[in-house]
Amino acid sequence: MLAGQRLLGQGGDDDADGIKIAHRIDWKGLKDDDLLIFQRFGMKSFSGVHYSYRTTRLQLGQAGRDEDIETYRRFLRNMGKLEISVASYDFHPANTYTTKMVQRRGYTTRQFDLEDFRKRVEKPAFDREYSEEDIWGFYTYFVKAVQPVADEARLKRALHPDDPPLAKMNGVSKLSDLSPCHNRTQA
Repeated sequence: MLAGQRLLGQGGDDDADGIKIAHRIDWKGLKDDDLLIFQRFGMKSFSGVHYSYRTTRLQLGQAGRDEDIETYRRFLRNMGKLEISVASYDFHPANTYTTKMVQRRGYTTRQFDLEDFRKRVEKPAFDREYSEEDIWGFYTYFVKAVQPVADEARLKRALHPDDPPLAKMNGVSKLSDLSPCHNRTQA
């Protein structure tokens, strides 16, 4: 995962140091220049993530979403400069991924149990419910704002499907609960 404030273009969109710092990876022990070393040996990053797309103001159409979109657009431009070809993202506000942590073959992992979720975890996440049309409207606004930048930077966007695949969670409809819905995101 790419990290670092300078990636956002805060030192200027063409700031060479910002691009260099943008190569930082969130792996314990790696330093700012490690990806540059990887590139010297022919190793390349193919995907990057920037969580500015995950804000509730962006995903729920609230005031300030255009600022988050601009942050994401700067990230996409920098991805193109770095020749990283895929920007991974998701679009599911109020999602619950885990109902409990469990041990399997000596490893701790997440578990989602629908019955447990319905009985113990599910509750409205916001002061109102959000319909399928609301979420599709917010997603469409986001895509129309970022796709031209992704195209210009020669990037593919990789949308992670909603998991678990439910139509609504915590009072918020989901974008891609079933394959036909996921196909709709590709249009």
